[in-house]
Amino acid sequence: MKKNHSISTVKKRAREQLLGNLSVCVKASIITLFVFLTLVMIVVPAVHTGFFGVALYELSMTLVQLFMGLFISGSAFLYLNLIYGKEITVKNLFAGFTTQPDKAIKLQLILLAIDLVCASPLLLLDFTGYANRLSDFSFYLLMLACEFLSLLCKLGLSQVFFLLHDFPERSVKEIVQASFRLMKGQKIRLLVLMCSFLPLALVCALTFFVPFLWLAPYYRAAMAAFYQDVIEKNAD
Repeated sequence: MKKNHSISTVKKRAREQLLGNLSVCVKASIITLFVFLTLVMIVVPAVHTGFFGVALYELSMTLVQLFMGLFISGSAFLYLNLIYGKEITVKNLFAGFTTQPDKAIKLQLILLAIDLVCASPLLLLDFTGYANRLSDFSFYLLMLACEFLSLLCKLGLSQVFFLLHDFPERSVKEIVQASFRLMKGQKIRLLVLMCSFLPLALVCALTFFVPFLWLAPYYRAAMAAFYQDVIEKNAD
């Protein structure tokens, strides 16, 4: 059986494919961020205190994130083309609206449901008012624990949007099952790959986030290169 490439090789592949294509990827990232921020400003209420305020805020954010599933799908298509050595354009970003958009929304709903379950302790504390009794340190520690738990739970589903575009004829259930099969024995590798970007993210944060315009495409290209690596191994 073919062995996986090293994490450094996966990242090198991503960098190589970004050469000459970075401007397209940066534009796609800016468009995605602009759409998300615009929707948040229009749809999400500015005041979200009290039970009903928090509930309305969470519902509004969920609707926005469900819609953004179409852009996540389009981004997956763009970076798949990039890693496969095909020509890419900003139009690729909107492929989620034309290629199985219903499945993209359903897959995003599954991922959001995992987030909701993992964040339920925080939501419960907020709804009951007990969050105000926690120290800032305790609250942020709990929030970090919930986020990390959500990440661990979603590692098995990390390949669903790539699979959606590689195998658009498959059902949502089949795509989910295929992602879990691909990620069997690969979750630690993916986590290591994701964590390897933390130092660069810290540098970006310390330099007013401007380098994120380069880091975001690099990260997404690395995720696509990782998918290519595991799908090729699975094919053998």
